[in-house]
Amino acid sequence: MLEEFREEIYRIKKIYEDIGCNKNVFKHCLKVAEVAVEIAKRVGADVKKVLIGALLHDIGRCIDNSIKHGIIGAEIVKNLGFDESIQRIVKTHIGAGIDREEAKMLGLPEDDYIPKTIEEKIVCYADKIVFFDKVVPFDRVLERFKNELGENHPSIKRLIELHKEFSRKLLK
Repeated sequence: MLEEFREEIYRIKKIYEDIGCNKNVFKHCLKVAEVAVEIAKRVGADVKKVLIGALLHDIGRCIDNSIKHGIIGAEIVKNLGFDESIQRIVKTHIGAGIDREEAKMLGLPEDDYIPKTIEEKIVCYADKIVFFDKVVPFDRVLERFKNELGENHPSIKRLIELHKEFSRKLLK
């Protein structure tokens, strides 16, 4: 499905290999990219930006598997020379977005990690509906978030909003 992007995919896969990252991280990112590119094409977003952001969104997991992987990943892609829009995709895919207050409570640098652009939102959403390398129903994603965070956590509302936004756009 991503045949037209073969060269870009191999280039980014090589980055993961050079870092010495677990192959499953890239496998997950590749599936997220597949889903994200399909959404981007259907809603008129920047497909190449979504592809690159999706392929790189979990690069921070090569170093740290905590919530900090988004910040670490953003720094890695910055150091690799990717532009700020890709850095933001990597930085804002964590959770369903994290606001300044939550960031502080989680021990993250006090910043806004909520996806704003359509490309940021697409990668964040695609990442949530891909478990490992399988697309799962949204109800399962929601159940997992509620079990991990609690029924009334602000991320639950943001997750539902992302789902509604893309459900509406994809049904047009």
